[in-house]
Amino acid sequence: MRKLVLLPCLFLLFVAATSCSDDNDDQEMMETAALVGKWNEVNHRAVYFDNGEKEEEEYTENDENYITTITFKSDGTFSVYTYRYDNSSTLNNPEYIEKTETGTYSTEGDKLIITYDEKYHHEDDDDSTVSSTYVLNGDKLMVKTTTEYTDFTGPQKTIVTSNLERVQ
Repeated sequence: MRKLVLLPCLFLLFVAATSCSDDNDDQEMMETAALVGKWNEVNHRAVYFDNGEKEEEEYTENDENYITTITFKSDGTFSVYTYRYDNSSTLNNPEYIEKTETGTYSTEGDKLIITYDEKYHHEDDDDSTVSSTYVLNGDKLMVKTTTEYTDFTGPQKTIVTSNLERVQ
């Protein structure tokens, strides 16, 4: 279940509004326009920290049982489609998860600013912070998201690096 919560975190970031010059606005519009299209996640690496100690690291290659597709539209909206099939828990009770989440996006330098239409994960926690950076190289997109929050065991941190390829 932890994996399901992770992927949307790849794209959630709340940033305080700042004023920009016209040149910066033009640059941001060009950067945002370059993201427009459909992107398939190829793989991702997640690193989990519990109370400052590295707890776990996982690497996932996407295949027909593990699909994430992100569509950025020119009007500043996006959708994330996620499909998971996991029969590792019990052979008699495989887990299918399929969902689509939507919201708005923009860029500010190398930051990808995402706001989901509905809250999820730790977004409603007062001390939760999420930040994302991205690198766009032609038809390849790398997004690195850091999520920090505190739960009943103490400070938590997750760093997820996703590699995506443009489909359209």
